[in-house]
Amino acid sequence: MASKVTMKFIVGLFLSCVLIGYGEGLASVNDLTWVNDWEEAVYFTCQPNEVIHRIASVHWNSKEDRLWGFECAAAPSNFTQCVWSGYANNYDSILNFQCFSNAVIAGVHSVFDKSHDDRQWQYLCCELSGNLAMTTCIQTPYVNEYDEDLDYKMPDQYYWRGVHSTHSNNKEDRIWLFNSCQYTRTSC
Repeated sequence: MASKVTMKFIVGLFLSCVLIGYGEGLASVNDLTWVNDWEEAVYFTCQPNEVIHRIASVHWNSKEDRLWGFECAAAPSNFTQCVWSGYANNYDSILNFQCFSNAVIAGVHSVFDKSHDDRQWQYLCCELSGNLAMTTCIQTPYVNEYDEDLDYKMPDQYYWRGVHSTHSNNKEDRIWLFNSCQYTRTSC
């Protein structure tokens, strides 16, 4: 009888440690709802006149894929039109994408291919209305390491406009950097 109790305690302790350790690793991103399941498509759009303001992701080596979550924030103006890009990358290759002038990213779509253990990405670019001009633009360094969590929030008053990502066939993962800009009203 004592051995069954001891075994239950050891198994319970092991599971608690695994779950607590896994939960701690996700502490910075667990407040988001994932928009995809492993190896499934990502499809996310903000509400009208909102832009993606936060991007978070976790990687799982056994699936060689990521779960993705996004948050939106108010755009600096209403949108005049929104247009989906074509695929911005081929599998296993560099992704380098910028929305057209005076447009920001308000949605993402990606598809996973198991034979490549990679995703192709499309972006929803929405043009800002009114007399707005890009003033200051910034590019982050890479915001994650291969096989590690990603959690990036655009700085206040900056709006997501572009992305660069490099794929590693060895790690079967991507590292990401983001471009964002400030927009100010002009008198004309």
